Amino acid sequence: MGIADDKARSHVTSENKAMLAKLADALAAEAANWSEKQLEDAVRRFADANSLKLGQVAQPLRVALTGSTVSPGIFEMLAVLGPEESRTRLL
Repeated sequence: MGIADDKARSHVTSENKAMLAKLADALAAEAANWSEKQLEDAVRRFADANSLKLGQVAQPLRVALTGSTVSPGIFEMLAVLGPEESRTRLL
């Protein structure tokens, strides 16, 4: 999947790629309970544990999942894509 525009590309940094790889590992623990609510809680815990604001995680996550800075809700997207496809897109 390609990146839609320059705004989306600005979120593709080495720091964000490393953060998304750590997030992919954190979300792997949620595979048995893969639901919007569970995923939102997991992403919020990840942000808190890494001293990040939710937006610092959400926008790179959105770009990794969709290739754009505009999409349906990220937790909805994660739930629909499922654990395997989500992990693939995050890595």
